Amino acid sequence: MNMDIKIGKISGIQSESISLSEGLNVIQAPNAIGKTSIVNALKITTLPDKELKLHPEFLNDSANDGFVAVEFEKIKDDRKIRRYGKELAVVGNPLFNSNGKSELLFADPDNEIIHETIKGNSIEPFIERFSNVAEYKKLNSEVVEDTIDKLKAFYDEDAEAVSKIKSTEKEIGNVTAEREKLLNERKKVNVLYEREKTQIKDSGKIEILNKSKNELLEDVARLKQGLKSKAKELPLLESELKDNEKTRTEYNKNKSKVEAEQEGLAKEIGRYEAIQEDLQNDINKLDDNLDILDKIDKNTDWVKTKNCFVCGRPITSSVKNAWQKHLETERKKVNADLLKTENKLKEMNNRSEDIQDELNNINEINDTINKTNLRIAELESGIKSDTKDIEAKEKAVEKFKEDIKNLEKQINPETLKILRQKGTLDENIGEMNGKLKDLEENLKEFSEQEKTAIVLKRKIEFMSQVKEFIKRKIIEMKDGVKNKFNLRIKEVYSVLDFKNFDSVSINDSYRIEVVRKGKQQELNRLSTSERVTLGVVVMLAGKEEYLPDFPFFVLDEVTTAYDPLRFKKIIDYIVQKTKTKYVVVTAFSPTGDKIKIQRSI
Repeated sequence: MNMDIKIGKISGIQSESISLSEGLNVIQAPNAIGKTSIVNALKITTLPDKELKLHPEFLNDSANDGFVAVEFEKIKDDRKIRRYGKELAVVGNPLFNSNGKSELLFADPDNEIIHETIKGNSIEPFIERFSNVAEYKKLNSEVVEDTIDKLKAFYDEDAEAVSKIKSTEKEIGNVTAEREKLLNERKKVNVLYEREKTQIKDSGKIEILNKSKNELLEDVARLKQGLKSKAKELPLLESELKDNEKTRTEYNKNKSKVEAEQEGLAKEIGRYEAIQEDLQNDINKLDDNLDILDKIDKNTDWVKTKNCFVCGRPITSSVKNAWQKHLETERKKVNADLLKTENKLKEMNNRSEDIQDELNNINEINDTINKTNLRIAELESGIKSDTKDIEAKEKAVEKFKEDIKNLEKQINPETLKILRQKGTLDENIGEMNGKLKDLEENLKEFSEQEKTAIVLKRKIEFMSQVKEFIKRKIIEMKDGVKNKFNLRIKEVYSVLDFKNFDSVSINDSYRIEVVRKGKQQELNRLSTSERVTLGVVVMLAGKEEYLPDFPFFVLDEVTTAYDPLRFKKIIDYIVQKTKTKYVVVTAFSPTGDKIKIQRSI
């Protein structure tokens, strides 16, 4: 069954109708006639809205809207695109659903898999997309790690309570012992007091006044104990604030300089990335030339004619060998420059990360300073309020003492001595009770903080376990995809013409690894066509695993470096060994002004 496609105002095509037959479809035309436009039309039928809208180049420059209509099996529908600012507005759903895996279907120079494989880079981001780890990574970074950081911040505050509990318990023990001693002394005095009590006029009034006075003294002792703790904490916070402000001042002195350095680094990184791209292109061109020499060796006609099969001019073995030696020397030099560039980029990226850390530290210090200022304000307010309260209560105590003194004037000296001894003991015991009350309140607070710290620690440990579980899960998911790909890659590459290859696989670093003659082969030592083929092999492996029934696969402008034998083998594999019904290949034609579709090679 044919797949009939109508194209209107897409890329360089105003209006075109094509029909794809099952099997191979070679789209031939000179440059700028519309080969890539047809590929873009197929992408329009496939890409999800969020990807398609980012390709305004798919629409004809002179048009505001375009369409692709397809008639195939149960499909008889079209999809339209309209100009919408710098993006596209899309009308209609994908006619062919790739489930977000369209990069497996279009082998073109912009394809990420092919691009990264040619460079010998990791294809981990691609593997991650297929392993669906995005949600896990988002969960880890935005929920788990953020929760752990917040829990640790609270834990650090509450963890201090553990040391405070020990010192407070020790102080409570000392005060309790001192109070116990005073209570024993008061028992003895009380015996004498009770015996003399009947002789004291207005003893009931004196007891009431003493009780009120002692209650106030207990409150004063409690307030002074709290004031002591606040006064002790305040200079520590002020010292911490001073240090942080000094650090912030130092940071701010360099902030503009650091920001300028960051901006300059960004430009330098961009420049070096461009140099890296140029050097890689130079290597690719050298590889292409070396590949041409390899073809000359394999070309039987050259053995007879001694002519270059590219330009037709005579070429001797010495000329060919000299050329090859020159190309290999040049390649080593360019490769060395590329390595230096990559090292420089790594160095600059590391510095850029350090700069970002410095800028982040400024924000963290500002946050710490704000919190410290707030706590200092709370302490100063508390100290001021407690001081006023103490002064008022001490004045009331003096008034009670004066009233008691007036009543004591009527008492004989011997009885008065016992009464005053009891009063002093009552005052001291009241002060001890006030101290104990404040210390016990602090202990209760610290104990609650300790409980919270224990709970927080358990939560941190649990969330850390969750974090590790998610990390392991992410690795398992990525390895699962990697292993699936490797099984498929093994099937695909075994039928292709890779000279002396023992194996091709995605390694633990998610790079394409080639073993040739028992040794690991660096990808930059492979020819461009071999590296392109490896990228296509990975794509085919992915398509067979995830989109086995998808109807078409496109090879656009990536076969120019292929020798005919390898090209035929890979096409035969796609047509004969996969479920792909329509294989589309674009090919340059030096003649004609129209698009032609050839059904065989």
